[in-house]
Amino acid sequence: MKKTMFGWGGKRSGWIAILVAATSLSLVAPPVLRDADAKTKKKDAEEDEVDPAKPAPVKRTPKFKPKGLAWGMGHEKLYAVYSKVIDRDYVPRYKDVSPGVQTERLEDEIRAKKHAFRMSHIEFKTPPTALDGTAFQGEYTYGNKEAMMRIKRKGKVRTLFLIRDKLWKTIDVYPLGKDSKWGSTFESAVERLEKILKQKGRRLYADEEEKEVREVDWADGKVHLRLINFGKKEVAVAFVDMKTEAKLDELRTSEDEKKKKKRGVDDFLR
Repeated sequence: MKKTMFGWGGKRSGWIAILVAATSLSLVAPPVLRDADAKTKKKDAEEDEVDPAKPAPVKRTPKFKPKGLAWGMGHEKLYAVYSKVIDRDYVPRYKDVSPGVQTERLEDEIRAKKHAFRMSHIEFKTPPTALDGTAFQGEYTYGNKEAMMRIKRKGKVRTLFLIRDKLWKTIDVYPLGKDSKWGSTFESAVERLEKILKQKGRRLYADEEEKEVREVDWADGKVHLRLINFGKKEVAVAFVDMKTEAKLDELRTSEDEKKKKKRGVDDFLR
């Protein structure tokens, strides 16, 4: 019998050997592919997992606007920044009015809006304030040199929070509904933001039974981004300076509490 490259035998034996070899390869390949798929799915599952003890991590939160706004600004600096913003907002309106009375009315409107923003500066010295009993409850404390300012523009109401006259948090409130970019429900707003960030957020619940989501949050190491459930008609987006947030326990020690602690130490040393 003639020896071939596949062993002993003729052409028929050679073709049989090729078929056997090909069949063997086809049987071996699928497990390798399945292992690769399994590793990919495992990796995706790990990325989707969120540590319940901290905000979901993201590489970068959305850009903080408007231009010129920065953490640590005092209320006078905020007024200066938003005065320019208001001027820019009214530029298109100037193009549609005629010189004279209409222009004067527009200028009066601009001055009134700037004045309203300046006068919105309220210090949380002693209760009550207009925010008590609202969805903002818990976002501020009294007697700790905290304050707020507020402005309405471009379909949202922004509340700026300061502590020791330094900006550390903003909360923007948007309407929900069929014409809203956030959708009609809080769940639709969550889906939209998760899609933008490409990361599932951490769920924080309003009750122990975990039926209602109070807020969903993310963080990039500098900014704590919170999507807050403000009810059936509104949703809120909060930007928080993480450096200040980490020191809140220290910053929110009221003068009365400091005096009590000092009295306690003095009594002990007597």
